[in-house]
Amino acid sequence: MALVLSTDIESVKVQAFGNWFEFKPGQVKNMQSDIAHFLTTDKKEYGFVSLPDSLEDEERTSNVYKKAVAEANIIGRRNIVEKLSRMRHNIEVSMQRDLDMANIKADPLTMVDNKEAAKAMYRKLAQFKDIEAKSVEADVDELKKLREAVDGPANGTNP
Repeated sequence: MALVLSTDIESVKVQAFGNWFEFKPGQVKNMQSDIAHFLTTDKKEYGFVSLPDSLEDEERTSNVYKKAVAEANIIGRRNIVEKLSRMRHNIEVSMQRDLDMANIKADPLTMVDNKEAAKAMYRKLAQFKDIEAKSVEADVDELKKLREAVDGPANGTNP
């Protein structure tokens, strides 16, 4: 058995070996090893990440568990952003190529066939970029607090 984490911000339905599985955002499931391997390698663009086997015995409220999930979230969300960025690039480049070949001067997004799907992709990419920006901001704030703890207050009153 292996632990699989869904790092997506939406529910995900995926088929593996003829069975359908649904994961809620942030859900961890204990799965058969072959299915877990399939999800975390062949379907990693959906944000599936395997967690260390040692976490099976950990309490979900423990710091070790929370740290492992936080690190896995970074990896899984990076995989999702890579997929969405590839999709965006493919849409924009292929549409631009079509426009250039037809000698039409227009924004490639005006030529997208399925505008609702494109909007959903852009929305989701924007959400993940926002999550990433907030995470970086939180990391910087923590670094500043740690620096202040080491160096003292930054107002020139260092001991």
